[in-house]
Amino acid sequence: MVNHKSALQKLWKDTCTVYVQTKTKDPETRRTVASETTILTDEPCKLSIESLSTVSETDHAPVVTQAVKLFIDSDLTIPAGSRVVVTRAGRQYVYKASGEPGVFTDHQEISLELFERWA
Repeated sequence: MVNHKSALQKLWKDTCTVYVQTKTKDPETRRTVASETTILTDEPCKLSIESLSTVSETDHAPVVTQAVKLFIDSDLTIPAGSRVVVTRAGRQYVYKASGEPGVFTDHQEISLELFERWA
């Protein structure tokens, strides 16, 4: 029997590392301190980037935007708002997971946006 999941994942040449922001209370100062925690490291994935051309309502000028999706193993959990660093051909791209994933039998699809900073 063919394992469709492993066959699909062999096509993925990208990898990603996923970070979440955690907040802890400093016992000395009693201040809440934010830090980054790695939850996944070098996971095989596929980054899909689609350019979309739209016309602005206000000035009717074309605006080019991108729709970015991450294809990754359906068994993994990537919370909305996570920082996702995708490595492709030696270059790193930094995004944030922008919502709930579309989960399928063999993979999940997560919409990504450019990461600017932690909220």
